[in-house]
Amino acid sequence: MSQLSVYDFLSFFLPGFIAIELLRFVRSVFSFSIPFITIHFSEVEKGTLLLVASVFSGLLIHRLSFWAVKFTWYQSLVYQSVGYIALHSKDIMQIQSGLDHYCREVMQKPFFISKGIVAPYFFDYAYYFLEANDKITAAKGFQSFYFLMRNLFTLSVLAIIGLCLLQAVHFISKGHVSSNIFFVIAVLILSLPLIISAARFCRLKMTERIFWTFYLIKKEAIKKP
Repeated sequence: MSQLSVYDFLSFFLPGFIAIELLRFVRSVFSFSIPFITIHFSEVEKGTLLLVASVFSGLLIHRLSFWAVKFTWYQSLVYQSVGYIALHSKDIMQIQSGLDHYCREVMQKPFFISKGIVAPYFFDYAYYFLEANDKITAAKGFQSFYFLMRNLFTLSVLAIIGLCLLQAVHFISKGHVSSNIFFVIAVLILSLPLIISAARFCRLKMTERIFWTFYLIKKEAIKKP
């Protein structure tokens, strides 16, 4: 497995694994059983089931993350637009004139069609151009870490909402709050700023790498006779 594919795998597996562990935690708090879990499995079978369940859960979380990007609050936290990033990135602004030239050449539009809005599909064009020329490795590394952070953010938000509801159920049914649930909710809430910061950083670096690599390749091609 290549280094890049390991990063991709972890972006699905880790959030999925954490989701499975959270479900185990809920099961232990409420002391309910799931029929097939009582069946005896060998250690290898348990490991295989955990791996499959983690990957499947991670892919589901990843899909939910793509669905969630349509919400403004989600965008502002972990999915800032390419235009916003380009406008506030000193590295990208250094090559704005060059990007503007290539954007007009390819899209027949300026790089910035208005303040903070990059010409539609130019980012996608640059991405697939680099992928076709096998120059996407550095950017994809940051992309994989970004997906990991974004998936962790999505999982954390869902877990906080779910655990708050379960805390209410626990209080209604048993007359007191669960200190364990309260602790997990607190940990998830406190981790959000770190996850958001890491997601923004990775998306920033991914965008910078794509535009800079695209710019340098196009510039080098012009120099060639």
